[in-house]
Amino acid sequence: MKSARIALLTSAFIALLSLASNGLFAAEPPLPQPSATPITGQHTFVVKDGSFLLDGKPLQIICAEMHYPRIPQEYWRDRLRKAKAMGCNTVATYVFWNVHEPKQGQFDFRGNADLAKFIRTAQEEELWVFLRTGPYVCAEFEFGGYPGWILKNHAVRPRTTEPHFVQYVQDWFKRLGQEVAPLQITHGGPIILSQFGNEDGSINDPQLAAMHDLQLKGGIEVPLVTAEMAGAPSWKKGNQPLSNSYPAINGGNPDKIISIIQNVLPNGPYFITESYPGWYSNWGGGKPSPNIEGYAKFLDSVLGQGISVSLYMFHGGSNFNFVNGGGWYNNGYWPITTSYDYSVPLDEAGRITPSFLRNREVIAKHLPPGTKLPPIPSDNPIIAIPRVALTESVSLQESGLLGTPHLLDKPVAMEDLDQSLGFVLYRTVINHADQAKLTIEKVRDHVVALVDGRVAGSWNRRASDNHAFKLNITKVPATLDLLVENMGRDHYGDMGDAAGKRRGIFGKVTWAGEELIGWKAFNLPLNDIFKIQFAPGTNQSGPAFYRGTFDVSSVGDTFLDLRGWNKGVVWINGHNLNRYWHIGPQQTLYVPGPWLKSGKNEIVIFEQLKPREDFSVEGLKEPILDKREIAPVPPRSKDRPIFTAAEQVAAGTFAEHSEGEVIRFDSPRKASLVALQIDSSWHDVDFTSVGDIAILDTDGKVIKFDEGALKVAYVSSEEVVLEDDRAEYVFDGFPESIWQTPWGNNHPKPPHLLVIDLGEPIVAGGIRYSPRPGDFKGNAKDFRVYLR
Repeated sequence: MKSARIALLTSAFIALLSLASNGLFAAEPPLPQPSATPITGQHTFVVKDGSFLLDGKPLQIICAEMHYPRIPQEYWRDRLRKAKAMGCNTVATYVFWNVHEPKQGQFDFRGNADLAKFIRTAQEEELWVFLRTGPYVCAEFEFGGYPGWILKNHAVRPRTTEPHFVQYVQDWFKRLGQEVAPLQITHGGPIILSQFGNEDGSINDPQLAAMHDLQLKGGIEVPLVTAEMAGAPSWKKGNQPLSNSYPAINGGNPDKIISIIQNVLPNGPYFITESYPGWYSNWGGGKPSPNIEGYAKFLDSVLGQGISVSLYMFHGGSNFNFVNGGGWYNNGYWPITTSYDYSVPLDEAGRITPSFLRNREVIAKHLPPGTKLPPIPSDNPIIAIPRVALTESVSLQESGLLGTPHLLDKPVAMEDLDQSLGFVLYRTVINHADQAKLTIEKVRDHVVALVDGRVAGSWNRRASDNHAFKLNITKVPATLDLLVENMGRDHYGDMGDAAGKRRGIFGKVTWAGEELIGWKAFNLPLNDIFKIQFAPGTNQSGPAFYRGTFDVSSVGDTFLDLRGWNKGVVWINGHNLNRYWHIGPQQTLYVPGPWLKSGKNEIVIFEQLKPREDFSVEGLKEPILDKREIAPVPPRSKDRPIFTAAEQVAAGTFAEHSEGEVIRFDSPRKASLVALQIDSSWHDVDFTSVGDIAILDTDGKVIKFDEGALKVAYVSSEEVVLEDDRAEYVFDGFPESIWQTPWGNNHPKPPHLLVIDLGEPIVAGGIRYSPRPGDFKGNAKDFRVYLR
């Protein structure tokens, strides 16, 4: 992960842990705290004299962040009680606009979206509430909390002062105020602070000022907060906070927090609105391990200096109902996993972890003398479910979910079809037989191609924005279906780039070089699976739904084991658990106990590609969140070959971006090995990448090899840990799949060497080089080619 935000926060987090572990934080007396105060009745909360004052006495906020849509409503009280038991006096939550207004003007505050009930429950558990209203929240949440429907208006520019966007936010904040304004401390409720915006880059940002004013119009009366990354330029001397608001920090070293905030707010107070005891996971990535002792030392230093702090996260929960976000990092698109376990004090199922116990010890040290923490509540029961056979099924085409299609000349984005989440099926007809490439100019984020109902290939945006399939169509007319999945809109970055946030297909779709015209588009939000008519048996081809039932005598949490399945979505008794994907690292889906029932239960799986051979699942007592699936890498020679100057046949500099370059050899000759050495990369980074290499004959034509004939004889390094970028991908005919050298910690430096075994000696006259598509650091720059 190499985005500016990720790099900044990660480096800051590592730095603060390092400082903490070496005892470099100055210890200062903590601010006095009020004794335990019932939070019912009338209280006051103000920011004055550099302090948070509760009923006129300084309050050091110790806050636990958790998000109500990521936790079953039945478990809200359990999680809040555990926050209290760890020593927290406040709970923080973002407010998710897209959860509450899934369609324009249609508001939802029921069930897991009952924000007011969550806030009242916190009050009942004697916790104050820090409300983070956004409307942009990041939070690794779908579109950073914005609803997808705003993108249907092509004039809108989110996170700006564009008039349409401001009007949408004004309408939303007005409705939100009806829910939360009566719950502020000024009205006898628990809300003491409200944050508007998030990590906006500048305290004086015009859109931030607009969000500030809209908060006030929505009825917010408590002190207002802005939150910015510790290293952001907005902290420079001379910037001033907006009136009736004050700045706080996400991340950062506690020994620098005070000096940073003093640049814009000389007297404080000092509040770390996000500190990170863990981190999240992406599909195809690894699961971060928590530094429990390092964070405990950090927390000890923060509390010792009287700094208020919020743990992001205290409890992460799960991304039910397609709410996960995604991010476009330098090396590709990385959607967030369904699990938001975050490796923090409470795990995905709300169980006490070693991190909880260690942080409780630290917090107890800083409470007023004689204060006792509540006893730690017991964890909820966990059950195993014996393997369940799914004995009924129906294909997507026969499911009854394909309603009246939109008739289009060309595919359009999901938002233009009045849909925000889920899938869209695009259909057209191919009228000439050929073995050629189907190219989709823009598709987001995952696509399955079907010819006459049979899977012909799949691709996902983790590789690139451009997608292509090799199709062999022998019978015409052939029906081409493209099933496209929104795997999570970008949750951070330049939200003003509205076009970059749309999902589905937009741009040209070409077959054998000709654009395909005449399409049908079917909405598939998958928000009503009860209408599906199943039939006995599991004989399906392509995307299909599978159903099974199972009995439990007593309910409890469990973790559905999806190993053996490929990619899809799961429902338990109608509850959307969200997606699974064989690539990992997550291999199980969390099932909350309240979503089960004593007696018969129903499970439905929508599998896009290929189901498990025995069409079954089971419920485990422990999750599997750290198993990435990467196909075995073929054996390579471990001995780096040394090539001589006499074997060199070409050298030069590749263009940073091109459709491909032909490199002719100075002296064509017969050889069985072609070696490409990369001496440097664009943007002066140590790692490198190559999209594709084709071998040319002496006339400059591409030599066609039998499938499997080309092999990797040697590669100096390849990225097969953080992602699957093995060397074989340079001769698969797709620049979108790449050879890339490792770019994480302790990565190797150039020169990077790749040696291709041609299988038998041939006369090679050159190569055709293609970089990876898109604007990436690390494309190969200076090179040499050798023949042997």
